[in-house]
Amino acid sequence: YSPSEYGIFNKQHICTINNNVISDFKTGIQNYGNKCSIVGNSVFGNPSTCIKNSGQYVTQEANVKQ
Repeated sequence: YSPSEYGIFNKQHICTINNNVISDFKTGIQNYGNKCSIVGNSVFGNPSTCIKNSGQYVTQEANVKQ
């Protein structure tokens, strides 16, 4: 799984597709020293420290390569 398969990688190692935030599925998204990992549509870890986008927690729902 390379990040380029899922979207544009920025300096914070966040992949975005259709305004949704997903991880690289290896380490999860890292934010302020905390990590969130994604399995299915569920967020694991501490939700309060997970990256948020448009007021919602990280999700990979409906994020497919087009």
